[in-house]
Amino acid sequence: MKKNRTTFKVLDLFCGAGGFSAGFRQAGFEIVAGIDNDPQALKTYARNFPRADALQLDLSKPQAFESSTIRKEANKKIDVIIGGPPCQGLSIAGWRLADDPRNNLYKAFLGFIKHVRPSA
Repeated sequence: MKKNRTTFKVLDLFCGAGGFSAGFRQAGFEIVAGIDNDPQALKTYARNFPRADALQLDLSKPQAFESSTIRKEANKKIDVIIGGPPCQGLSIAGWRLADDPRNNLYKAFLGFIKHVRPSA
């Protein structure tokens, strides 16, 4: 008898080429989309995850939350949001520049979670 197993749907923010998505896919999750602002990274992401949408959006811009693309992704009943907001301006391995604009991208990550409201 085959067990009925739920596959959790994942949305990856600041996805880059898909390192986090790869780990979640290996753990049995379904990757439905990755969002990043870097077109070259998204080109790689699309090759690594051909069944997922690779979306180019600047999550630091408020209008990113209003796009029809985001509403489409939210309607896929996203279960889990993962991601790696840039941390170069905060990392002890870098220059630790207090005024690096990327330092606030974690707020966009949190805002996106609030907007999409994943189940986990």
